[in-house]
Amino acid sequence: MNIINNHQNVLVYDFGTSAIKFGYGGNIQPLFSIPPYSAQRNQEDDDIKFGEEWLQKDLPGVEVLPMFDPEGNIVKKEKIITFLDWTYDTCFGEIDPQQWKVLFSQPSSLLLQPSNFRTRRSLLAELSFEFANHPQLSFQHDASLACYSHGIHTGIVIDFGFSCLRVVPVLEGHPLRHSIKMLNLG
Repeated sequence: MNIINNHQNVLVYDFGTSAIKFGYGGNIQPLFSIPPYSAQRNQEDDDIKFGEEWLQKDLPGVEVLPMFDPEGNIVKKEKIITFLDWTYDTCFGEIDPQQWKVLFSQPSSLLLQPSNFRTRRSLLAELSFEFANHPQLSFQHDASLACYSHGIHTGIVIDFGFSCLRVVPVLEGHPLRHSIKMLNLG
């Protein structure tokens, strides 16, 4: 259900540690939510599967691998390429990414690790423009998006995540990096 018409053709991706959520911009909630893992027969096999149905099967020789490490960094660039390709073909119904802008949510907690933050952003930008040929790309902090979803620009976002608890103060749409607190409680 769209609460705002998606005239701009925007795809939204939120790569979390317990789920990857994605869908169309303007929707009240993501259309898809899958675990952040891929299933693959062996390391050299190009046949990589996504979604819960593959993670629940007990198939011989199938290895389930995370797409992100516990800090939120991308494990392998090739898996993200395969994942994006899978979303365009399977989930969104064979869309042409060249006709769609993309918004990537980024964990505000990555601001505590500036090198990881820059690496993740540059890798996703490279994939968006060089692999998928999206016409436009935007990054936004998850805490800022949480505030915007409630119609505010300033607030304190408390995120009870899968792997940790994060407290992120947001001032006029910008997370305050030096005030972010994380607890290893999930």
